[in-house]
Amino acid sequence: MGAKAGADFVSRIADRTVANSDAEHIDVVLLNRTSVPDRTIAIRDGTFYEKVQPALLQCVRELETLNVGNIVIACNTAHYGIQELQSQTKVQIINILDEAAKRVKELSTSTRPRVGIMATDGTLGSGVYHSALEAHGLTPVSPSAEIQKQIMHIIYDQVKKSGTLDVKLFAEVCTSFIESEKLDFLLLGCTELSLFSSVMTIPDNYVDALEILAEVAIAKSGYQYKN
Repeated sequence: MGAKAGADFVSRIADRTVANSDAEHIDVVLLNRTSVPDRTIAIRDGTFYEKVQPALLQCVRELETLNVGNIVIACNTAHYGIQELQSQTKVQIINILDEAAKRVKELSTSTRPRVGIMATDGTLGSGVYHSALEAHGLTPVSPSAEIQKQIMHIIYDQVKKSGTLDVKLFAEVCTSFIESEKLDFLLLGCTELSLFSSVMTIPDNYVDALEILAEVAIAKSGYQYKN
């Protein structure tokens, strides 16, 4: 979800797994179900559990038939219903929200660091990242309305619509958010934003949730992550 997000995740798995041959890599099944309704719209109009959750559960059922060891969802906003989804399968669904929050906690050297959340309106409005960060003793910070408008423009009008990765605009928005809110960390909580790590160097205080998900997935599959 996100036509490029799943492909990007699988590419990260291949690039970050320590292996000396094709046969030493992780077996991966990619179910790129791009027809799942827009998660932000569904959260906004109250139809997530009517339209999105059944589609996600169907994906889980299909993956179960292939005897997968773990499941990941390469969409932050889709984790709105992650607890309910996990309760309906015995296969572990690696929670991108919790894993990203744990990583920020590990990186922090201060008490209750301020963590800016760059994500869709749906993710922000649902409060899923706020809850995950607070659970780990972190201080979640939402962007101003103007900055959030720019973030949504990057996600929907550029990346999703045309595949554009405007590095200059992305960097400007990130810097503006960090400086205006005096942030300690910036959390890239949308897989479309994670794509920028392929075309620019991400600063150390930027936490890319999709990269954390890839690292955890590799470890839980019994393989070694390559920095």
